[in-house]
Amino acid sequence: MKGIVIVALLMAAAPVAAQSIHKCVSASGETSYQSDPCPVGQQVAKSWDASQPHVSRSQQRRIDRDLGAARLAADQRRQQLHGASGVASHRPPSASSVNRQRCQVAKARRDRWLADSPKRTFVQRRSMDDMVYQACKP
Repeated sequence: MKGIVIVALLMAAAPVAAQSIHKCVSASGETSYQSDPCPVGQQVAKSWDASQPHVSRSQQRRIDRDLGAARLAADQRRQQLHGASGVASHRPPSASSVNRQRCQVAKARRDRWLADSPKRTFVQRRSMDDMVYQACKP
């Protein structure tokens, strides 16, 4: 078992180089995928380059910035269409959103109750937790 772990660690620590993937088909019809060329007696069904394209730091920053801008624009469009609640105004709220809101209200009530007096008995805390459970259960 130790030998397997050591080999796995060594493989994980090895630098990743560009490599090709080969799809090989044996005479009996068995298909295998490997990074080495197909052995003699097996037919090459397909080969392709599996290396990762290099992305510079400046390119990655630009990608991250563009992705963040796209997410912000999508959030703004969603708020314009559905309002701050995230639910379209022409539809009544779904049962799941009502349950989620009821759960949030129960949790906020419990948190205020604990903040007012943190010294509560086990029975008092348990009853408040039961109230939250009832409000949050599916």
